[in-house]
Amino acid sequence: MIEGDVRKILWQLTLPMMVGILSVTIMSLVDSFYLGYLGESALAAVAFTLPITSFLFNVAIGLSIGCSTCVARAIGAREEERINRISSQSLLLGASIFFVIITLVCSNLSLLLDFLGAEQANRQMILEYLLPQVIGLFFHSLTISITGILRGFGDTKSVARLMVLSSACSIIISPLLIFTSLDIFGFKVYLMGLGILGSSVATCVARFLAFLLAISKLRTRVDFSFNTHHFTDTLKSVLPIAFPAMLTNTIVPISAGVITRFVADFGEDAIAAYGVCSRLENTFLILYLAFSSVVGGFMAQNLGANRVVRCLEIKAYLSKVCYASGLILAILLLLFNSYLGKLFSEDTGVLLAIATYMSIVPWGYGSHGIILAFNASLNGLSLAKRATFVSLTRLLLLGIPLAYLFKQVYGLPGVFYGIVLGNVLAGILSHVVLKRSLENGQNLLLSKRKTA
Repeated sequence: MIEGDVRKILWQLTLPMMVGILSVTIMSLVDSFYLGYLGESALAAVAFTLPITSFLFNVAIGLSIGCSTCVARAIGAREEERINRISSQSLLLGASIFFVIITLVCSNLSLLLDFLGAEQANRQMILEYLLPQVIGLFFHSLTISITGILRGFGDTKSVARLMVLSSACSIIISPLLIFTSLDIFGFKVYLMGLGILGSSVATCVARFLAFLLAISKLRTRVDFSFNTHHFTDTLKSVLPIAFPAMLTNTIVPISAGVITRFVADFGEDAIAAYGVCSRLENTFLILYLAFSSVVGGFMAQNLGANRVVRCLEIKAYLSKVCYASGLILAILLLLFNSYLGKLFSEDTGVLLAIATYMSIVPWGYGSHGIILAFNASLNGLSLAKRATFVSLTRLLLLGIPLAYLFKQVYGLPGVFYGIVLGNVLAGILSHVVLKRSLENGQNLLLSKRKTA
């Protein structure tokens, strides 16, 4: 990552991750398609679980950012012992953190569902789906840490393969567990018929298998040493990046929970549509999610090798790609949103709410991409606190207040207007913060060279 054309390297790293993320997104959409046969209540139940599962997922992402950044910088500086130590000890750290957080979440599910506005009639279905998901998320969290380390090596192809295999496994197993029977080549085959529980169990099984594959792959690159030798040094390296990154990433589902609460005021149709759109959105943001998964490692390796100019080059290129692709996405979704909605529901109220979301929110996708990529860049530069500042501003100072204010005036569309405006303003802020950080780093490097 420290040699060659930066644009070529970016796409070499990004394209495999796009395939991997696309597979996970397809799995999520296929799951929504399956659950659509169980009715709007099932889709609404899943929508209520998204903020909780997203919270756990984003804690794992935060730790993986710390691992990936530290490993990438060690690779850039060619420090073999440090690579092995951080890789091994960060997994022990992650397992401990995930166990504690998952225990706390499970102990307070009733309070969380009260906050999200879930009705008592739907809670049994919500819990059926959520509990296996939480178990699977423990293994998924460790897998995310492992893939973060692999990305630090620049090995995005192996990460993509893991994601594809896990998604394929879930897609195949899900209908066998969800439905009572299926007609296959004219023959009626009787299945488990677990309903919404079957979908969750299938995901749990797929995530456990992915964990086994991920740990075996990492063993080919890292000499594991699960001891506490220099463990304090590992904590000092990883946690200053991981904790702000965790905060940055956990703010997103917390904000999503608040937005879910706003949308819930407009009824079951609105919340079902919002759940579908949230899953669809991962498809539309694949390019930006892929950028954010690789650009941190690029920044970290080049910082470790004292090549700040390459970091400035990649920032300029990312800006152009994100804004151009965001505009194209917004236009396409404005034209074709009605066709997308019909894939998941035939209910008029749900279709109207989906069309409303898809006509408004995509106009902020380009800015959303800038925020994702530039925050990942700040994390890679070990400036995680600045990334957290951008995210806090985007969601707590802009997104949620604006969504609430516009909701009072425009109703459900107003919530979506607030989301767009928050993304646009935060995108500008993210651009300014990263630009100044890189320029300061370049000036510092130049001054060190003159002194030397």
